[in-house]
Amino acid sequence: MMKRLILPIILLFLFILESIFVDVLPASFIMEDHLLVPHFLFVTIVFISIRGNRNEGMLLGAIYGLMFDIVYTGILGLYLFSFPLIAYVISKLAGILQNHIVIISILSIVSVVILEFFVFGVNSLIGYTTITMNTFIERRLISTAILNGIFVILLSYPLAKLIDKLSVVE
Repeated sequence: MMKRLILPIILLFLFILESIFVDVLPASFIMEDHLLVPHFLFVTIVFISIRGNRNEGMLLGAIYGLMFDIVYTGILGLYLFSFPLIAYVISKLAGILQNHIVIISILSIVSVVILEFFVFGVNSLIGYTTITMNTFIERRLISTAILNGIFVILLSYPLAKLIDKLSVVE
């Protein structure tokens, strides 16, 4: 029973860490006029969906997506919908390609880019943001992909091993 609680507790820690990370390390410290958006929680959900149990990853994605919507955004359902959907699509793609750590790492970075485009698209569609696509790409997408890529590079192997050990087999 305790084994089943470890992944949700790790995700809760990452959920809190993302907020602390934004407060502690402002983007201007690294790149002036750029926005660094940590998606450590989402990357871990993608890893769970690929390396562990896809259904468990999607359920955790929905739960933490809802929490993300409630705490961080003004649009209820955006992350609730996008976390599990993107994790599902990426996990299916990983099944087609190969379940190798390098492929999973690349796909997790791709999933962050997809998530960012999806959120930007919805926010643009409803008029929640007025920045242009070029500004979004230059000031947010690239720096966010680099930040989350560094997270993936540093933690992909230990994260994959932990998920292999803790995930419930389908």
